[in-house]
Amino acid sequence: MSAAPPPDPPTDPPFIPDESGEDAAPELRPVMIIHGLGVHPWIMSMIAYRLRKSGRRAHLIGYNSYHTTIPKISHIVARKIRRFGYDEIDVVAHSMGGIVLRYAYNHSQLPRIRRAVTIGSPHRGSSLANYVTTKLTRLSRLVLGEILLQMRHGDLGLAARAGTLDGVEVGVIAGGNRSKNGMNPLIKGDNDGIVAVEETPLLGMKDFIHVSQGHTFQLFNRRVMEYVIHFLDHGRFRKRVPKPHHGDDED
Repeated sequence: MSAAPPPDPPTDPPFIPDESGEDAAPELRPVMIIHGLGVHPWIMSMIAYRLRKSGRRAHLIGYNSYHTTIPKISHIVARKIRRFGYDEIDVVAHSMGGIVLRYAYNHSQLPRIRRAVTIGSPHRGSSLANYVTTKLTRLSRLVLGEILLQMRHGDLGLAARAGTLDGVEVGVIAGGNRSKNGMNPLIKGDNDGIVAVEETPLLGMKDFIHVSQGHTFQLFNRRVMEYVIHFLDHGRFRKRVPKPHHGDDED
């Protein structure tokens, strides 16, 4: 029997649901759930369960990430999403799934996407991919083919050039341990063991939040699931806190 995920660290900001009445009855869109590199779609099943419990139709979109490319995966994912016949959807994507989503959005036909949450996605490219493909070139290509090369930084890879999500309200969740060295010393700065916090922001994103959790354990973290659902409901991760009133003082 596998061990339960570790409890949420106390350093994370508290989750505050939006009870202000604004968007109190959100329209629930069907949610497409896209996993990351080298895993089975069932790794996203806990998030799917929580989304279904909240009243949504949630669909796991699977693909084989071995010996293929991000463009090929993106076209497969887009085709699977189209088969459902929805006019408008929300999306939750983990890790490389966020890159796949961006590429599919810009190069394939998809239904209108209202809101999307990416979890631990290296939108700016992965320094770990740079390291692995440099130090373990033959092994990495033997195991994954060319796809890891496409996850590298800048012009070396495809992650930073997959396109933006214009017209979509995007929330970005990053993981780490809130230290300067993060969970993996091979990655510069705070990181979740696989992706650096600084690699996760996406141009045009509407909200961003940093949780104290590792890359895969984010998918089983209660607070992360609450953030995901709250963003899909309201377009932000937490309740807006009004600024204190200081009389006639200017901001």
